[in-house]
Amino acid sequence: MNKLKEVKRFIKDPGHADIYENLSVNFIKGHNPDLVLFDDSGAEVERIELNALTTEEIHALVLQKGFAVIPEDQRPPAPVPAEEPPPVQMPTLAHAERAAAMAQAAAAAKVKSDAAKAAKEKIEAAAAAAQAAARAAVEQVRAQTTAEATGEL
Repeated sequence: MNKLKEVKRFIKDPGHADIYENLSVNFIKGHNPDLVLFDDSGAEVERIELNALTTEEIHALVLQKGFAVIPEDQRPPAPVPAEEPPPVQMPTLAHAERAAAMAQAAAAAKVKSDAAKAAKEKIEAAAAAAQAAARAAVEQVRAQTTAEATGEL
């Protein structure tokens, strides 16, 4: 359906398929979009492929087939789209491990003096502390997310 933007617009956007009386949309996964006409007994009378049509051509086709437009004052109000929250950047274990690996790689460089050895130990300790803090943060976020999902908050 994503390749058929004009048909998708007619089917999903307000002010198109929803403005016609007795026109209903049924989604069948994996099927091409068709306009299927039925008689009063429910038997299929005609099937028209919509793949190559523009939104305007589909409107013209629907009107040609006898569908009436619902007067504007009788149409249900268009749904108001919900605002999506901005994406949240959460720390992950992979980020912490990557930072720790970089710190350890820097610390693994050949050291030639006592001062460099002391710096290496400090970097390794800092890397281990950062990794532990990151793991704790990830676990806290997971616990909070689980609590929110289960309604425990």
